[in-house]
Amino acid sequence: MIILTLVLVMVLIFLLYYGYCLVQNVPPFWYKSPENSGKVLETSSNVFADVLKVPPPDKSALGYCTFTSEDLQNKTVFDFTGKMIPPNVSPVKCSDCNNYIFKNSSKCTTFEFDKYQNLNIDDSSLLGNMCDSAHPERRGNCVQPHGVCTVGLKAAQTCPF
Repeated sequence: MIILTLVLVMVLIFLLYYGYCLVQNVPPFWYKSPENSGKVLETSSNVFADVLKVPPPDKSALGYCTFTSEDLQNKTVFDFTGKMIPPNVSPVKCSDCNNYIFKNSSKCTTFEFDKYQNLNIDDSSLLGNMCDSAHPERRGNCVQPHGVCTVGLKAAQTCPF
């Protein structure tokens, strides 16, 4: 009876570990496949989302955008190489909002240009006069970028870095 109990406890521990690996999307310690090293686990049911990939620019978004100061101050804005975007970042093209990542703990999602919350105005001709923390001499006589890159509503995925 004790042997059966020990076997059942070991099977339970194995199943708990394997379930943990599936939920955390990490390979179990015995999984050493050279062609799949460094990649996320792939399941036949596609339970887990793939690693976040660089999307093409949103060509319908015009002009220049900023990030919210809260996202920048909380150090949650990154590019796809894993470089953190500093709080004094210059305005970016609104079409490139989706080339930046919001990272919260271990999951990531892309930013987007929300056409319902932003005016879709082409202010590219004003680039030299835009308020920019990299150009403090423009303060008081500058034009604020019209748009804000917002965190996308898609499900968070595994970060590419």
